[in-house]
Amino acid sequence: MKLTELGIRNKSYTNKYGIAKGGNFFSVDTLQSILTNKIYIAKREVKNKSGEITLIQAAWKPIIDEVVFNQVQERLTKNKNKYKPDEWKNHPFSLTELLVCGECGKPMGGKSGTGRSKEKHFYYGHAQIKNPFTKELAHECQIKNVRAPRIEEIVLNSLKQLLNDPQLIEKWVSIYRSKVNQELPEVQSRQKRIESEILAASRKVS
Repeated sequence: MKLTELGIRNKSYTNKYGIAKGGNFFSVDTLQSILTNKIYIAKREVKNKSGEITLIQAAWKPIIDEVVFNQVQERLTKNKNKYKPDEWKNHPFSLTELLVCGECGKPMGGKSGTGRSKEKHFYYGHAQIKNPFTKELAHECQIKNVRAPRIEEIVLNSLKQLLNDPQLIEKWVSIYRSKVNQELPEVQSRQKRIESEILAASRKVS
């Protein structure tokens, strides 16, 4: 990135806890957020009761000319698919919302990225949810991402095995039921503990 080559970093500061923050090189996501943020042209997005979003004039003065801002949006739109071979643009991600993390149980969605070799990679990963206090990624699972072609191949081969040997279905269902039965006491215990905590909190409130 040109900003990195020029040694340009984001603002550095010390928060109220005395911890140094910022002073890092810009990432593509950060730069994208800045270039598309309407607060710089004194516009705010307001959502009404029906969920519709309306753009209204903000109380502060714009620091970027709206004409320039719109020109940037046009350039970003044009650059979105520019210089990308057709095979890079799309991937079906057939396991989106079906593939879940074995640690946290949350669904993993389809994503793409470019490695050092400039080759496009497709993978499934966690949603990029950041901790509001630390600004770090909220999930701490060991496996962050899985290559899409590889995991899709594994699932496809497993389905082929089921078609060739239907008895495997009974075996897998049996394994699943066994696992659920093993985890059930722990889940029930956790439920009782949470109910007790809610009851205790209600008594304190009373």
